Amino acid sequence: MLTLDQTVRSYSGTPGCMCGCKGSYKDSERARKRAITQLLKDPAVRVQTWKPSGGDAGCLFVDTPTRTRALYLTEAGVAAVRAMGVEEA
Repeated sequence: MLTLDQTVRSYSGTPGCMCGCKGSYKDSERARKRAITQLLKDPAVRVQTWKPSGGDAGCLFVDTPTRTRALYLTEAGVAAVRAMGVEEA
């Protein structure tokens, strides 16, 4: 199970550039809890991983034609979502 302490920050915006010009990053507990709930309920959710840097080691994400939603995860978070059976991108 994915817990709040296994997350770093969330992102929500329109598709395209994720520098912050088309959406926003939020570090609050509320935003991360909401992202956990919304993303894990979506059957299209995927996990993407990379070499750990700056506290994150991957993210859960869903891309639709109108929205990009992502939740950045710690190494423990990546392991938790893999154990839950989330497919890798």
